[in-house]
Amino acid sequence: QIKIEHEKQLLQQQTEQNERLRISRNLHDNLGAYASSILNKINLMENDITSNLPNTELSDLKINAHQILNNLKNIVIDLNQRPLPFVEFIDQVKTELLRLLKSYPNIDFNINENFQYNENISPENQFNLKSIIFEIINNALKHSNASSIDFEISESNELVEIAISDNGKYSSDIENSSGHGIE
Repeated sequence: QIKIEHEKQLLQQQTEQNERLRISRNLHDNLGAYASSILNKINLMENDITSNLPNTELSDLKINAHQILNNLKNIVIDLNQRPLPFVEFIDQVKTELLRLLKSYPNIDFNINENFQYNENISPENQFNLKSIIFEIINNALKHSNASSIDFEISESNELVEIAISDNGKYSSDIENSSGHGIE
């Protein structure tokens, strides 16, 4: 019975890994191709003296296309990821956040850490936690008109707490939004 259960678990893990690989290939092959195409067209437009788009607009489009490719690359990496120590995972998240926030020079971004927890975090939990963190940060950047965002990680009583706050304004317009983000 134990052997059968073990074999079932191994089969389930292999099935999940195969599905992650399939999804990552589809994302890379399909979305990656379109993002690369957008970036290529922007490069052509930058070099075309008859283009009517101002250089600032082209620059913004180029930054966004690069961000699509970077996000896509990160999703593919996340889908194929191995369990990581929590400290290493948080370091990756901070690196990606700092890279994202380079596009928002008027935002003061503060990181405060005080934790000892360093157990491995599963790929699924990495993906979910990173998605939640980035959804919160993106909402603050898009909707709050914040000038400062604080990212805090602390630990007490064997619980890790992540708190993200900003100094922006609440808008009831977001409640009526038809977005696809985390509610």
